[in-house]
Amino acid sequence: MLMRIHEGHSGIEMSKERARPHIFWPGISKQIEELVSECSTCQKFRKQQQRLPLQSHVIPEQPFEKVGADLFHYGKQNYLLVVDYTSKFFEVCLLRDTTSYSVVQQIKKSIFARHGIPVQLITDNRPQFSAAEFRRFMADWQIIHDTSSPLYPRSNGLAMRTVQKVKSILKKAQHSGEDPYLSILNFWTTRKPDQPSPAEILMGRKLCTLLLTVIKPKEKVNKHLVAERLKKQAQYYNVHTREQTTLQPDATVRYRDHRSRTWEPARVLDQVGPRTYNIQTKSGVLRRNRQDILQSREPPHDLTPDAVETTPRQPQIRTSEPGDGEVLPSTRDEVAANPPSQYTTRSGRPVVKPLRYRQ
Repeated sequence: MLMRIHEGHSGIEMSKERARPHIFWPGISKQIEELVSECSTCQKFRKQQQRLPLQSHVIPEQPFEKVGADLFHYGKQNYLLVVDYTSKFFEVCLLRDTTSYSVVQQIKKSIFARHGIPVQLITDNRPQFSAAEFRRFMADWQIIHDTSSPLYPRSNGLAMRTVQKVKSILKKAQHSGEDPYLSILNFWTTRKPDQPSPAEILMGRKLCTLLLTVIKPKEKVNKHLVAERLKKQAQYYNVHTREQTTLQPDATVRYRDHRSRTWEPARVLDQVGPRTYNIQTKSGVLRRNRQDILQSREPPHDLTPDAVETTPRQPQIRTSEPGDGEVLPSTRDEVAANPPSQYTTRSGRPVVKPLRYRQ
């Protein structure tokens, strides 16, 4: 009878309303709640969770002690942005390419060599920031590297907002025909009603602009006003949020698959941050934010990986459809060009290493 009440996979309240005019027995409401909560179909296709309360970053004691970094694309070119959490002063560098090597070189030469080495760097999990070369750079320069949860870049919000601001500055300067560097300088030297300008906080002096600049003694950051502003910001943000419970190891959960927009089964392994967990899924171990993890009352899921092909694969010869602009090599030529020690993909395509990795 409960399954008939839940036909169509309606929610808890709708299922209760459907049963109320026709059926009743003691404890029926609780049984309906348990049935809907344990329904795997309802859990898989339910809506996103309510947002978590705002968790503000700790205000650093000194400028350039804590910085955030991000990459962005504008006008067919790629840029690297680094922003200081204390002063909100940012640096923008044009990238020759988006390899981890180019990112490391720009951070070294253009930013850290000029402003000093920060204590902490916050980035997202894009390949440039998770590569072995970047991790080695962080270890050699003794920088604490914190990354946001995968598919949850909101925790690096300052860098994201600064990217939006820089894009707006570049777009307006391009439309009006003004010098974009002068527009960035004007942003650096503009103070807030209760705070000095970003350049004054970071450098301890006023930067000369096209306007008359009056040199004054160094101004200090009013941490009390900054804390009050963050408190008010969190108060407005938390109006429509809800705090989630802490998940324990081996808890049965579901995680949000952002590609299919469904909730897939998983199991909690351990907690690696205030709101970040390692979870076991059918595809392996993933790191996710609590926002993308749904606590489930279902029985433990079977997380055995899907069956994969175990029969040995026969060597394949690379082919292409006629008309794609490629010359079809003969089998003998291709075997000679691809020695047995060369790696190939599952489809049979050879893997060619870049020149800088062949030595």
